[in-house]
Amino acid sequence: MMDSQAVDTQAFLDAFMTLMQECAMPLFEEARTYAQGAGLEVRLELHGAEKASPGLCLLVNYPDGQLEHGFNSCCITAEPSLQKVLHEDFYSDSNQRRVQRGKLASINQMVLHTRLATFFQTAFGLQPDYIAKQHPTGFW
Repeated sequence: MMDSQAVDTQAFLDAFMTLMQECAMPLFEEARTYAQGAGLEVRLELHGAEKASPGLCLLVNYPDGQLEHGFNSCCITAEPSLQKVLHEDFYSDSNQRRVQRGKLASINQMVLHTRLATFFQTAFGLQPDYIAKQHPTGFW
C-alpha cells in the first residue's frame, strides 16, 4: 500500500506529464520550427516520469557550434517532492541561469509563450513574430 505522499507525488507527476504532452510540447515544437527557420541548430528533449528529472528542454545553438560554450536552453522540469515546476533558462554566452519555481498552472500557453519569446530575444536577439500574432495587442 502506498502512503499518501507517494500517491500525491504520482498524481503530480501524472498531471505534469499530461501538461507536457498537451500544452508544452506543441509550443516547444513550434519554437523548434521557428529556430530552425532562423538557421539555428535545435534539439528538443522530453524526459518521462521514469527519469530523475522529468521535463522538457529546448536546446538551441548557432550552427556549427559558433557558440563555443554550448547550447542555450529553455527547460521545464518537475520537482515532485516539492510539487513544483522549475522553469529554467540558460544562456551560454553569459553563463547566466534564470530559474523560477511555479505551480502546475504555470504550464500554460501565455506563460510559455512569454518565456519562449524572452528566451529567443535574450539568447539570439530574435523576436518570434509567430508568438505575437497569436496574442492580442497589449499582450507584451
